[in-house]
Order: sequence, then structure tokens, then C-alpha cells
Amino acid sequence: MRSVSVEDPVIKEAAEHALKGLNDRSNSLVPYELRQVMTAHAEATDEHTNFDLHIKVARGAKEEEMKAELHRTAEGKWSLKHTGPM
Repeated sequence: MRSVSVEDPVIKEAAEHALKGLNDRSNSLVPYELRQVMTAHAEATDEHTNFDLHIKVARGAKEEEMKAELHRTAEGKWSLKHTGPM
């Protein structure tokens, strides 16, 4: 995987999909908020791109660093493969 700028629009889109996935899987009434994309890596093939993100999120006053693995098809469909603490 190659390092990608955290300012890249595709990385920002990936981070938003990761955040949505975190919130969809959470039972909390307080949603996660994205604070920062710390690092990003991507690997592209003809059919899809895999992304590994290190993100900082907050839920209420508590901040956490999480890793997220996402997959985007050539057609632009996103899927969240894994999220978890760093």
C-alpha cells in the first residue's frame, strides 16, 4: 500500500464512509464525530481500491483513535471491511 495525503478528496470521502459505518454499528445515542484523518494508505487494482485509515474520532467529550479498512469498487460503491481501536 502506498501513503496518500490525508487532504486528498477521496481520503476525506473514505473517512466519512468509515464514520457512517461506525455510527451505524454503534448502539450509542451520541454519534461519533470525525476529528482528524491521521494517516491514509491505498492500494488500487483494476476492479477496486483498498484503503487503510488511521482516524481520530470523538463521541461526546471522549476522543479515540481508530483504524478503518474500506473497499471501493471501480463503480464507486463503498464497503467498510473493519473498524477498531488502534
